[in-house]
Amino acid sequence: MLEKTGRLLFRYRALIAVTFFILLFLFGRYRTIGLLPIILLLAGIGIRVWAAGYVGTDARKNAFQTGVRIVNGPYRVLRHPLYMGNLLLVIAVTAIYFPPRWFFIMIIIVFLVVYSLIVIGESSYIKNLPSGHGVFRLRNARHEMSTLLAVIIVLIIYFARRY
Repeated sequence: MLEKTGRLLFRYRALIAVTFFILLFLFGRYRTIGLLPIILLLAGIGIRVWAAGYVGTDARKNAFQTGVRIVNGPYRVLRHPLYMGNLLLVIAVTAIYFPPRWFFIMIIIVFLVVYSLIVIGESSYIKNLPSGHGVFRLRNARHEMSTLLAVIIVLIIYFARRY
């Protein structure tokens, strides 16, 4: 049951993110951006680019589709580095938009629940796959341009909202 739920949430993870961003936009308040959210934003993007360079386009699909379980690069340190990058991005963007504390906490809790279920589904999928050593390729990471573009749009909307 948890595995099926994780697979379903994986398929709709982008829609979930957009929904929460809209709510964040509605509940957020303007304030000067501190250094910590910017550091978290850059770290999140960096981790995602590093991980995507190893895993390739399989991570961008709407279903679990990889043929091997990557065990080197960032996957040597974390089993799910793309999700760690996402967590840093969510914390950073939420801090930038400065919603009420209850909403900030709710976003983090929902993220942790959703991605815990996704991890359960993905872990079930990859447990029987053979281990493989990926090679970092910049062309694999080029798909992270959409993540970078999304972050830029989020920041543009934040600054445009001020005026």
